Amino acid sequence: MKISHLLVRTFVVLIVSAVLSCQERKTIPPNTLPCPDAVVSKTPEQILIGNSWKVEDLRYVQNNTFRYYKRGIEYNTANYDGEYTEFFSDNTGVNHGWDLTNTPLTWSFTNTEKTTIKYTLKYATPLTVTWDNMIFSEKSIRYTESYTKEGTNFLVAGIRTPR
Repeated sequence: MKISHLLVRTFVVLIVSAVLSCQERKTIPPNTLPCPDAVVSKTPEQILIGNSWKVEDLRYVQNNTFRYYKRGIEYNTANYDGEYTEFFSDNTGVNHGWDLTNTPLTWSFTNTEKTTIKYTLKYATPLTVTWDNMIFSEKSIRYTESYTKEGTNFLVAGIRTPR
């Protein structure tokens, strides 16, 4: 299974642009590079546990096929309309799936800058997901997501907004 160089380059450009975009005012954790108009008002924990987070935008390659979801548009290649995630202060949470399932999870920050979290979904076979390069705002969380499911590696650029 080979992925063309053009597809990989396109995906990398999409990830970088999604994560580093400065289209809105950002709240940033200390020791990170802010957008020019960034404002620090809440900690990453306060932002993360202060809302339920619905999927706004996801871009990824699955089985050599580019997938895209943007809330509110008609021609998505995947459907995440019903999906959202809640993170609680006791390092637990719930992922409410697009398929109407509710899966418990545990989570934690994995670096002192609080720009990376790992969470484990409590499926019959647990799934550990990493969100890296997190940019926090009261209006959104931008991140790159990675995990391996059934032998397939996933790399996702994502944006979530308060539900």
